[in-house]
Amino acid sequence: MQGLYLLNRLDRPANSVLSKPPDQRFYRLWVVEDHVSLQMENSGPPLELAGTLWFFPKRFKPGIAHQEIEGFTFWFDDTFINHNPILSGQTGPWSIRKPLILPTSTTYDTIRQICRDHFPYLSDVAKRQHPLAYTAATLLLLHLRESLRSTLAPFAKKVDPILVSFQELLDTHYRTCHQPNFYADKLHITVATLRRHCQEGFAQSPSELIQQKLIEEAKRLLLDTNQAVKEIAYGLGFEDESYFVRFFRQHALLPPRAFRRSFLPN
Repeated sequence: MQGLYLLNRLDRPANSVLSKPPDQRFYRLWVVEDHVSLQMENSGPPLELAGTLWFFPKRFKPGIAHQEIEGFTFWFDDTFINHNPILSGQTGPWSIRKPLILPTSTTYDTIRQICRDHFPYLSDVAKRQHPLAYTAATLLLLHLRESLRSTLAPFAKKVDPILVSFQELLDTHYRTCHQPNFYADKLHITVATLRRHCQEGFAQSPSELIQQKLIEEAKRLLLDTNQAVKEIAYGLGFEDESYFVRFFRQHALLPPRAFRRSFLPN
């Protein structure tokens, strides 16, 4: 288990400059629970942050809190992402240059609950390598990554309406529809056209994107729930558990039960 991460309480008095991370390698996530307004350096009017998630990129200068802040702050670095078998291997949304407020209330509730439930482990440097702390940090960043991707998608330099529609369909139907022809039919285009757009936009085929979605959700369910492998397989549209196991092993390099054991404590 490599990389650095740490959870602290986000408690600051009014009109205080918010502290910087230990060094400039760290990303920061704020989980703001109570009402607060924040004045960023050289910016416009204060921003209202009640009940929000705020993602800060590396090397970002702190702002000034005009009201008392209560909540959590989570620090993490590139090494933790790059050496984590769930978070690595795909282009992440971590490279933004300005802070970003994440509007999704479901993600906020989920991440806040992870912070509350696992604070004793995530806030103690001595316990950071404990499997429970490592798993909780991984789950937190999985939810954060998906929220960042959803928030940033509309602001891409070149928005391909076919890919936007494909992603919306994929989010809705990936558990039951695993074949590219289903999505091509819904979009009223050929599979070859869908493949061309996916290759141009993501450098992946439609099948690879569908499989990636299935594997990410399977990993999340293995770590975030107590569902049996058979239940997970059925919930993701695999009628044959043994086929799901082979599919998962092909993409994750471990069968599902071994993958779960490698992250969760006994």
